[in-house]
Amino acid sequence: MDFFEQQEQARRQTRTLLILFLLAVSAIVLSVNVAAALLWIAYQGGKFSAPHVYPAAFFSPIPR
Repeated sequence: MDFFEQQEQARRQTRTLLILFLLAVSAIVLSVNVAAALLWIAYQGGKFSAPHVYPAAFFSPIPR
């Protein structure tokens, strides 16, 4: 394998790692939001079938 083939292989692996990293971060954010929502529902009385009202910016990553 010459230099250019190794370079192309490294670029493919880098793209794969970036995609997997973005998927992992998205999964973590989603799971934290679901856990927070479930805790909020449980704190409010635990009725999952009723409509829920969350505080303003409840799912926002930036505190207000």
